[in-house]
Amino acid sequence: MRRSILVLAVLTLSSVFTFAQQKPPGGPAKQEVQLGRGMSLIAPGLMQLGLETNFFLRLADQLQLADKQRTALEEIAYEYQKYSVQRLADRDVTDAELQRLLTRDNIDLDAVRAKVREAETITTDVKIRMIEAVLKAVTALTHEQHLKAITLIQELQTPKERPPAGRISD
Repeated sequence: MRRSILVLAVLTLSSVFTFAQQKPPGGPAKQEVQLGRGMSLIAPGLMQLGLETNFFLRLADQLQLADKQRTALEEIAYEYQKYSVQRLADRDVTDAELQRLLTRDNIDLDAVRAKVREAETITTDVKIRMIEAVLKAVTALTHEQHLKAITLIQELQTPKERPPAGRISD
């Protein structure tokens, strides 16, 4: 009897221990973007260039984009632009509602806090969507195009040599 109680206790404890180690099933899945080996060194520069060049579309000729790549980048740019315009309009409405809350005789601070948080959430969502879109654009390029883009960045950042100034003779 004592042995069967001991066995039951061990089984119960082991099942509880196993259950405690499991991850909750309802948690969001981890999202990652695989840029490839060695990309961590050039990814920040590529992301900056992607932002400044409308998702690399302004460099289409220099990067020699294939038609399929150009179409993919145009779709990425369009989807981001559409999302951002809609969400920023929502933020403008939220800002107007916040101003309205602040022009009353009795200001509800809880409502003000909620509106400020709502506006910041929208801004954060737009920034995150922008980062995701730029990462998609980076992954649409080949490794050779990544290297060409980095070369273009370096060329743009390096000051051009000026010809020596000639002396003006009297």
